[in-house]
Amino acid sequence: MTTEPSPQHSLNIRQPYFDLIATGSKTIEIRVGYAKIRKMAAGDSLRFTSGRCQTVPQLGD
Repeated sequence: MTTEPSPQHSLNIRQPYFDLIATGSKTIEIRVGYAKIRKMAAGDSLRFTSGRCQTVPQLGD
């Protein structure tokens, strides 16, 4: 039996906030509950991008 990989999502974010997230200084990002955002759940993979930079933190509870 195999488990399905966690769904992956991607969000663009401005560089100053991206830098804080990438270093772990900013641990929360709040967005309006658009349809794309409402599909996210704990355990999903979320890729933040800013220009050519990207980081993929794990979504928690």
